[in-house]
Amino acid sequence: MLDKERCIQIYNDIKEFVKVPQFEVLIMGEDESLTRYANSIIHQNVRTSDTTVQLRVVSGKRIGVSSTNDTSKEGLADLVKASTEIMNSSEEDPDFSSLPERKEIKYPQFDYFDSSAKFDSEDYKADVISEICSKSKSKSLKAFGRFTTSKMELFVGNSLGVEAYAKTSQVNLNVQIMGEGFSGFAQSTSKFISDLEIERAINNAIETCLMSKNPSFIEPGDYPVILKPNNAGSSIGIYLINSPKELKNALKKIANSKFRYYLIQKYLENSLEISCGCLEDKNGNFIKLPPIEIIPKVSKFFNYQAKYSKSGSIEITPPVNLNPKLSNKISDLACKIHQLLRCSSYSRSDFLINNNEVYYLETNTLPGMTATSLLPKEARAKGIDFSQLIDFIIQNEF
Repeated sequence: MLDKERCIQIYNDIKEFVKVPQFEVLIMGEDESLTRYANSIIHQNVRTSDTTVQLRVVSGKRIGVSSTNDTSKEGLADLVKASTEIMNSSEEDPDFSSLPERKEIKYPQFDYFDSSAKFDSEDYKADVISEICSKSKSKSLKAFGRFTTSKMELFVGNSLGVEAYAKTSQVNLNVQIMGEGFSGFAQSTSKFISDLEIERAINNAIETCLMSKNPSFIEPGDYPVILKPNNAGSSIGIYLINSPKELKNALKKIANSKFRYYLIQKYLENSLEISCGCLEDKNGNFIKLPPIEIIPKVSKFFNYQAKYSKSGSIEITPPVNLNPKLSNKISDLACKIHQLLRCSSYSRSDFLINNNEVYYLETNTLPGMTATSLLPKEARAKGIDFSQLIDFIIQNEF
């Protein structure tokens, strides 16, 4: 990591080279330490450090963005040159008005950075993994997994006086316990290494492993059903199952999947697919967004192909097949769910409408954030363009 003073120096170095009315510098840094273990033996220790500097230059309604990992003066000069060339060759963005101006906003300060010696100690990681391996061996099982610590920093500054810096840490312990043909998984994640629930993760992984020994096949009830991973996104790994035979074949396919847990849910045919996001400022005030109606064109439901294929689906906001009362209800639900799950800044929840009943599916705490993603489309329908949306998230997250 660089630290705040070095980030400011990089900003000032870029400022010397920029010749446009407005510019913005975003600096993202991360130091990560990874220890892997397999067959109850540590087999890899890796430490990486990376910094990315992104520059956005603006002249009128023309914008150019590029990034670099070279923080030398020569590298930053090349960054300015590249961004300027992109700006000069780009079309005007009619929705762009200006970069955000500096505002004095008071909000609670939180310390989410672990500066303890234990956080950076490879010996401590080895001791934890030794305990995992010892407990698994006592049950005639083998241990696999990883122990990761990372420190991240983010700096943003622009020519209109905005300047902000934040740093945080993250630690993650993954425990996979395996026997002959059965396994169990658990993990613990925290900002601080002292808050890791190590014993819980070890015991849960071992218990789940032993419980999965000698599994038996259970015939489900009515078909069709949806079989989907419990911990994946973008509709990856989802199956539409129409019979016990199809279910059996699907279970064979996922036996060696990277996803360990799956859900089986009743498939609601002829449902209207709806997604709805919301925005929350740092004072807890919500901006309700209109729902977006999704009409898959290449599949029966909004799967991976429908999401990412060209013309794979039609997305309409506000919805045309939803009455205003129900549409407003879904916008309210998105805010309430966001609050109940203790999300921050923004989230997007997915729903099905079947016979005028609302079925809640899930919440995406980090929804797609390209200009053509669902939440930005909803924001645009509310009068918030993409640049304003990104500025809102930055201002209310840090």
